[in-house]
Amino acid sequence: MPATINLDELIYSARKLPAFPETTVHLAQIVSNKSHDVETVANCVKYDQSLTLKLLAAANSAVYATQERVGTVFDAVMRLGTAQVLTIAVSKGVRSLFRIAFPGYRLAEGELWKHSVAAALAGEIASCYCDLAPSPEVFTTALLHDVGKLVMGHFIDNSTFRAISELRDSEKLSCIEAESRIIGINHASLGGIIAESWNLPGSIVDGIRHHHDPALGGKDICFLVFLANSVAHRILEASSPEPCTRELPKEIAKYMGVSPKRLDKFCEMAASRFDRFSLLYNAV
Repeated sequence: MPATINLDELIYSARKLPAFPETTVHLAQIVSNKSHDVETVANCVKYDQSLTLKLLAAANSAVYATQERVGTVFDAVMRLGTAQVLTIAVSKGVRSLFRIAFPGYRLAEGELWKHSVAAALAGEIASCYCDLAPSPEVFTTALLHDVGKLVMGHFIDNSTFRAISELRDSEKLSCIEAESRIIGINHASLGGIIAESWNLPGSIVDGIRHHHDPALGGKDICFLVFLANSVAHRILEASSPEPCTRELPKEIAKYMGVSPKRLDKFCEMAASRFDRFSLLYNAV
């Protein structure tokens, strides 16, 4: 039998995850505004010495070895793009947390971070392969979509994870359905609570909270992150503990305008981007 879960303690643990630095929160708010510009982003970053060093390292990494080296924050932002800058800022706070192993989710050391980066890179170009408009928050939302697993992985014991796995198999449930039945909350909802505690924009909170049930969230960002998560599982399926199919749910595919052919092209491009940018993330 699984141990009894104190839901209040679980939610309290979620809210006590280390908060983002003020620069990162401010940067997320800037980037979530569609009218933001490079100068505003650079001005936000340039007084944070640690983040400045990481951006310059990324902008001068092996990914850009054939280009002239840059020495200013403005030039680094120009080269990387604001989505990459925000993700580097976010990863500065949570990368070490994502890199540990999570046996309850059958994730070896580094696999949660790897999947999160793949989802972020897919999210950045998701609107190119569907009929939804691009959203500047998708990259970071996709990077953080599984943040609830950080708390679940630390708080939930093995017997509870076994009960979740057995329920999934016996009743053909999704991961979040089984989590909700056994624990009373799922990792997506818990992730939304964490994002709220970090004072991230509401669109990011919604995208994390509904990355498994985008129709319930009702916002385009929820559908885009759902798609990015699905593609990330597909391109990493050899090492993924989640069962992957080549088709999206028909209702979601129809709403987003994603045909099987379009999805295959998306997966090819996302895999190529992941291979290329793996060098960049190793540099920061």
